[in-house]
Amino acid sequence: MADQSPWVSKLDLSTKAIGLVASCCLAASLIYDWGFYLALDLSFLEIPSVLSDHVRSALLWFPKLAVSLGALLVHELFIQRMEKGMTEEEIIASSQNPERTRRFRDGPQKVIALLAVLGVIGYIIAGDIFLGILPLGLCIAWVSFSVWAQSPERLRIRRPIAIRLAIHLLPPISIWMFFTGYNDAIRLYQPRAGESHITIKNNPKPLAVVLLRQLDKGLLLKEDNGAIGFRPWSEIERIETPGKYKPNRGIVCSWLNVGCLQDIGPTKSVSSNEKSNPAVNTDAAR
Repeated sequence: MADQSPWVSKLDLSTKAIGLVASCCLAASLIYDWGFYLALDLSFLEIPSVLSDHVRSALLWFPKLAVSLGALLVHELFIQRMEKGMTEEEIIASSQNPERTRRFRDGPQKVIALLAVLGVIGYIIAGDIFLGILPLGLCIAWVSFSVWAQSPERLRIRRPIAIRLAIHLLPPISIWMFFTGYNDAIRLYQPRAGESHITIKNNPKPLAVVLLRQLDKGLLLKEDNGAIGFRPWSEIERIETPGKYKPNRGIVCSWLNVGCLQDIGPTKSVSSNEKSNPAVNTDAAR
């Protein structure tokens, strides 16, 4: 039994870690869905969602999170390579003029913090024209404020590092998740979003709609008149989506029309049946 106790402890720790990660992912999905529905002027009270719908939302935000974390990792590895692995104090101490080096390295951080605050103020004054930079501005503004607020030595001694990291990171992550859902909803609601066609019972004519969200109980969609509606699965017989593969032509082919090896085919207008994916029989699928 003594030999098994370390394995039991590791298994127990792994189980707790998995439970913590699952809870964090569920919380992130709820924040994402909150931003998504708020952009459409909806609330959780108006959406017949269940727990599995929020779990499924992770499939929408996780790829973006993975790409963002990958970009941050590449940036951090590049900076560490350029600085030869030295810490901030080592870089400043090794320079010929440490005070000038310190001011030089602190300058970009102050400029970025100022631009972040200006982006937030710009959104307040001018509205959605600054929506694209608002999440980044809010995240940078919070991190800058958090660093300043927790800079006294007494606070760093009295406050555990886990609490300090939570104060640093949880608000920016929540802001990022919220506006990821918010911007996704706006992108789907725009007129340029690709239309789908659904066929409902007792109506042989397909309806042109924009699919906003697939829920456990039905489809949340944008009707052709701009209204947002919900169709239960029991009413839907057929779904046609406007999916069509477009090969990557590359810069040389796209700009100079040289070396185009792909068979693009003539450009022509096609009907919805020609350009749609194979229809899904929802009754058979369920």
